[in-house]
Amino acid sequence: MAKEAFSVTFIVLILLLFANSTVSAEEKEPPFLEKANVDIKGDEDKHYEVQQDITIGNISSLEDEEIMHTLTNINDVQVDNLTFTSADDDLTYTVEEKDALDKYILDLTEFEGDTFNYQVSYTAQLDNEEFTVPLFVPEFGSIAEENIVDIHFEAPEEMVLQLNSFPVVKGNEGNSDTNYMMNIPSHVKYVFYTETKHFNLFNIIGWGSLVAFLLVVFVWIRGEVKKKKGAV
Repeated sequence: MAKEAFSVTFIVLILLLFANSTVSAEEKEPPFLEKANVDIKGDEDKHYEVQQDITIGNISSLEDEEIMHTLTNINDVQVDNLTFTSADDDLTYTVEEKDALDKYILDLTEFEGDTFNYQVSYTAQLDNEEFTVPLFVPEFGSIAEENIVDIHFEAPEEMVLQLNSFPVVKGNEGNSDTNYMMNIPSHVKYVFYTETKHFNLFNIIGWGSLVAFLLVVFVWIRGEVKKKKGAV
């Protein structure tokens, strides 16, 4: 009887240890990008207004109570009027400047909860022929298998978005478009002019690739014909 009681107790202890380890493993799952909406507006003077609405899931597992964001220093574009807010309250952040990118570290010591929603707002002034706008990218990526990032861009009414934009414009010809992605890209490049330009870098690359392919096929066919003639 004593042996049976010991065996039962031992099994219960093993099950409890297994359950605790499972709970611990679940608690250690890292935060992830749950969803994001990016809204960008550009005017005739190349002045851009950017609004990013970001939701991070499983934030309670964050150990150091901060979120790091990267902002690429692409084409030396500077951001102004930067604010981080959540529920209309300003959030505290610090900046670490690097050569290729800057790190913006958001302080979350006063936040409690499992899902964290916040907004990033800023402006940028671009040069005349510049269209690349950097975006703030949180350190946590998406774990979803579908697109959870919406990016909407709007140019002035008289402008037309070009095919050599990034993300690629898929909507009807006009001054605005919405793209859906799995994660927040480091930048966007919505090219716009007063009319559609059929001769641009996008088309040059496309036609160049086609010509190169046709040349390879032509050389291969010519070589095969010569081989057959030599065999005869």
